[in-house]
Amino acid sequence: MYRNLANLITQKGTPFKDFAALMGFNEKTLRNKISQLTEFNFSEVKKIKTVFPEYDLFYLMASDEDTLKTTEDYADALEVQAS
Repeated sequence: MYRNLANLITQKGTPFKDFAALMGFNEKTLRNKISQLTEFNFSEVKKIKTVFPEYDLFYLMASDEDTLKTTEDYADALEVQAS
């Protein structure tokens, strides 16, 4: 699940139905994508980033299964691999 994204939508005070309409699909499709039953495509991810420009893309799209959730986490992991 994309919990960070779901939480930010809620914190922004936007009903899921309205956010889904902004994205160009219905609420059920949005919930399926946030639950990772279906995938966001690249253009949808870019649109999400424009709605939340203040947040790191890795943070926005981190799933519950990810161990690396931020740009810094990825940079740290690459640094460890290089040594």
